[in-house]
Amino acid sequence: MSLWQTRVEGLPTELAVIYRSEAGGWQYNHHQGIVWFDGRFFASWSSAQVYEDSSSQLVRFATSEDGRTWSPDAILAPDHDGPDGPGFQSACGFWQRDGILYGLAGYSDGLNTKEEDIDRGHKHVLWEAYRWTGRDWEQAGTLQKDFWPNYGDGVRRLRSGRYLVAGHDLKMNPVVLVGGQGGLDDWHRVDLNLPADGRLLIEPSWWEADDGIIHMLIRSHSYQLYY
Repeated sequence: MSLWQTRVEGLPTELAVIYRSEAGGWQYNHHQGIVWFDGRFFASWSSAQVYEDSSSQLVRFATSEDGRTWSPDAILAPDHDGPDGPGFQSACGFWQRDGILYGLAGYSDGLNTKEEDIDRGHKHVLWEAYRWTGRDWEQAGTLQKDFWPNYGDGVRRLRSGRYLVAGHDLKMNPVVLVGGQGGLDDWHRVDLNLPADGRLLIEPSWWEADDGIIHMLIRSHSYQLYY
């Protein structure tokens, strides 16, 4: 594809640090997302003490008016079962809908062990929304069960006016949700087919072309990229 052959000239850049962990603290931070809303940037990310998806992982956020100086971090989505339980939160970006900003998170009751499920995956997953009040976040409800869009794309609007978000289910099969107009939980679910080689496909990214065709890139557990 010409997409991979296009040469992009370098642009001047400036580094700004949003969050810096300390030794022994919340040292694994990932799934970052950023959005512009109401005169400032909002950034969110998954934050764990040990490794990705470890127990007590939660979602942090920070804000900035200029992208250079950031507020102290705070909690967007807490771990529901506390540090001693197996559950954890994962950042899923943002959704701007009807002038309201929602911070999105995926909650898992924990991962299956290899003995429980050869493909691992999650025991149970919920896709949740948190509404920005102007000062903090309040829980807005569950958007979908058995759905997990754990990356920074969040929910975006199509030319048709409908919203689209892509992710995977608790068994790590790719899923697309389309809708979001009639309510926060108003979604039409499309389960995508796995490739013939049976590889698990996760963490899709997508864009809508000028002709309205939606294109999607999905990585596999073997780090191959599918289109």
